Amino acid sequence: MSQARFSTLTDWLTWMETLHPSEIDLGLSRIRQVAQRLGISKTRAKVITVAGTNGKGSCIATLEKILTDNHNRVGSYTSPHITRYNERIRLDRCEIDDQTLCDTFTLIDQARAEISLTYFEFGTLAALYIFAHNELDYWLLEIGLGGRLDAVNIIDPDVAVITSIDLDHEAWLGDTREKIAVEKLGILRSHVACVCAEPKPTENMEAIFTSMEVKPANINHAFSAMDENNGQDVRFTFTNSMHKVQSICVQRPSLPVNSVAAALQVLCLLNVLPDEEGLTQSLSQLSLFGRFETITFKSCQLVMDVAHNPAAARLLVDNLTRVNQRPSIAVVGMMADKNIAQTLSPLCPMIDNWITCEFKDMPRSAKSNMLADTLIALGIDNKNVVQCSDVDDAMIHALQKTQTGDQKPLIVVFGSFITVSLAHDFLENSKIE
Repeated sequence: MSQARFSTLTDWLTWMETLHPSEIDLGLSRIRQVAQRLGISKTRAKVITVAGTNGKGSCIATLEKILTDNHNRVGSYTSPHITRYNERIRLDRCEIDDQTLCDTFTLIDQARAEISLTYFEFGTLAALYIFAHNELDYWLLEIGLGGRLDAVNIIDPDVAVITSIDLDHEAWLGDTREKIAVEKLGILRSHVACVCAEPKPTENMEAIFTSMEVKPANINHAFSAMDENNGQDVRFTFTNSMHKVQSICVQRPSLPVNSVAAALQVLCLLNVLPDEEGLTQSLSQLSLFGRFETITFKSCQLVMDVAHNPAAARLLVDNLTRVNQRPSIAVVGMMADKNIAQTLSPLCPMIDNWITCEFKDMPRSAKSNMLADTLIALGIDNKNVVQCSDVDDAMIHALQKTQTGDQKPLIVVFGSFITVSLAHDFLENSKIE
């Protein structure tokens, strides 16, 4: 191997952020050329590609857990990360190590030569190269943005999964669900199995499936997730490739049930579902950083949730309602290009006290006063909104404020992966008494 450009992962990641003129530059031509130079191609492993507005990470976490529990070798690629870049690339649920990443980045850097790559394209190539050079049974690939022009889409899936279709990233994907559906369904391949967990398909989805000669397994038809025992349990129903219907009733998992149901339907179509005992055990242990994640800190309870668009915010409200929890205070930080008002609106009737914050040295960050003004316009009393300069400051205010309230106050932290990541860092390093 020739001389590496950098020797540490931190240095590589810092440089990768500056390599390409724009953070997001959708298209497959650049990454496809470099993938060919690296010799990246499909192996004998089954490839499951997951696209959707929300629920992608939860679907992959379910697939990853069940497959590894049943002695399959699995590579998983997800984004973004919460605390460490290494979270994005996993082998058998273990994060890839720094040295492997650095060595792989060096190979990609040498292979790309004159071709400029985005941060995401660099990482995607690293995941695909690592997977191709390990004896894996399954590749689980999460689409980063959209689908049709996303870097992950250079690999043909054996099963395509659509978790949901809703408004997000409108500047790149379009301002209607129909336009977004075109981009998400761009991961489809002719006559390749598809599992669709969107309960309210857009008007054009059926036509897209027909044009691609794909017969999807649709939620509430081929498979479903239905509450039982007042929402404490869920009955999952799924149908295999021979049209045999099966079902299992389990304690409600911590992840979004439609995404879990989609994962079960994928495994059923591939005829690799474990027996009921094994499946129940795997589902009972499901968890994922930042997805309705509950944390006890000092005398406070916190819910961390990466909800950053209207659909995810509505799901957060549903989850809080289901467990009969009303937060004392919310800490929110968001990106300015998100639909801020529609994301905050579902939570306003539930939460009276708010702390807004922003992300330092990040141009896309919404300013704290912008979030505060939006909350006030939505009906929150000005006296109940505190503006902070960053996430650390917001967490300090939230924890100090709740010390004088209820015995077990609840703080909800949401709005972005970055908000949750920085809040995690704060709690880990906190010296608050």
